[in-house]
Amino acid sequence: MKRKILQLTTVAIFLVTLVGCRKDDGYDQAMRKMKEAIIEEKMEQADGFAELAIEIRPKEEEPKIYQQQVKLYMEAMEKKAADKKEEAMKSLDEVIAMTDGSEKLISYAKKEKEWLSNGKNETTSTEDFSKVDVEKTLDEE
Repeated sequence: MKRKILQLTTVAIFLVTLVGCRKDDGYDQAMRKMKEAIIEEKMEQADGFAELAIEIRPKEEEPKIYQQQVKLYMEAMEKKAADKKEEAMKSLDEVIAMTDGSEKLISYAKKEKEWLSNGKNETTSTEDFSKVDVEKTLDEE
């Protein structure tokens, strides 16, 4: 009888640990996917993954900071597209000022701010550079 109780207790502890690990894996995976989306400049996806990470661990500050930074960056890009240069610059400044957020987003914001301050209204996304590289490669073949 004692052996069965010990086995059941061991199985119960294992299951509780397994369920707890899955929750952590979900958070870590959401954070990783969010950071990948930022690198790929897929800000809406990054926002969604940040929201998921916040749902999994509501007390964590990191995903909240990243989400705020992503939203400010998206807001800046919307203002830029609407030709509201000064408002876009303010939003970009807020992205840059966030010290505990994404360094990648800060670098994107600095590039966009530089382009805006030089009077250019073009996007500096890596997708554009990739398209140019692909076109150049195709022309060479």
